[in-house]
Amino acid sequence: MPGAPVIRTDIHEVHLRRWGQGCVTLLGDAAHAMTPNLGQGAAMALEDAWVLGQHLAATADVPAALARSEALRRPRVEAVQRQSRRVGQAGQLEDGALRALRDLAMRLTPAAAAQRASQGLFSVHLDG
Repeated sequence: MPGAPVIRTDIHEVHLRRWGQGCVTLLGDAAHAMTPNLGQGAAMALEDAWVLGQHLAATADVPAALARSEALRRPRVEAVQRQSRRVGQAGQLEDGALRALRDLAMRLTPAAAAQRASQGLFSVHLDG
């Protein structure tokens, strides 16, 4: 609609020192929001829930299960946050020469290499 105001919504990552305390914890975006560049926010929440469920089923000590779940999830979540941020930064390059270099690299990257690079994102073992 002509003349309509532009609504700007900034994208933020969340890096909490702790995701929970005692018998309470946060999952997914509430604990570790990330940029949407890889579309992994909901996947991280589902992984969080799965791992937490496994730990809760294994012990009656809820605070210990929550703490262990967070400790196990944090490295993967932080890696996905970094990867998503980097993809977003590359996708939003403004410098013409850098954009051209990025586009050339994308065209020259074989599909198999791209699949190998993303394997860690889509191949995760949550039961171990």
